Amino acid sequence: MIHYSRYLSAELKRIVDPVIQRNSCFAHPENLPIAMATDERPHIRPLALRRVLAARSSQNETDTTPRIFKVPLLNFEAQDYTELINWSSNTRADPPIFRSFQSTQVEENIHNADMLQLKSFPCNTQAVERGIKLVTEACAAVCEPQRDGFILA
Repeated sequence: MIHYSRYLSAELKRIVDPVIQRNSCFAHPENLPIAMATDERPHIRPLALRRVLAARSSQNETDTTPRIFKVPLLNFEAQDYTELINWSSNTRADPPIFRSFQSTQVEENIHNADMLQLKSFPCNTQAVERGIKLVTEACAAVCEPQRDGFILA
C-alpha cells in the first residue's frame, strides 16, 4: 500500500500518509522479524534471526515492567518492507513467537538455509464463531434481568 500510495498527488499523500502511519502496527520491531523470518528470499531470513538475537542480547532479563507498544515512524520511501523502520532508533524486542527457540537454535538457523517452523496461531475458529453467534442470539432473545443467567447457562 505504501508503495502504491507514492503515485498519488501531494494533496492525497497528505491525507493518506497519516492514516497509514497511525495504523502501522504491522511495522513494529516485534512484528517485522516474524514476516522476515518466513520470507521466501533466503537472504532476508538470516537478517531477521540476527535481529532477534540482537534483541535478546539487549534485553534486561530482570526487567518486569510491561513493554509499551509504540507505533514506529515509517520510512515512506522504503523500497522493501525490511526498510520500513529505522532499526537502530527503535527499541529492540524479542518477538514472543520466537521465545520457544533457544538462542543456539536461532544461531544454527542463521547459517542454515531452512526456514524456521513457527507455531501457527489461527485468528478464528468455527468454535469461536459459534460462540459469538450463540451469545448474540442470547442477548437478543432475553430481556435485561434474565440475560446474564441465560448467557451463563
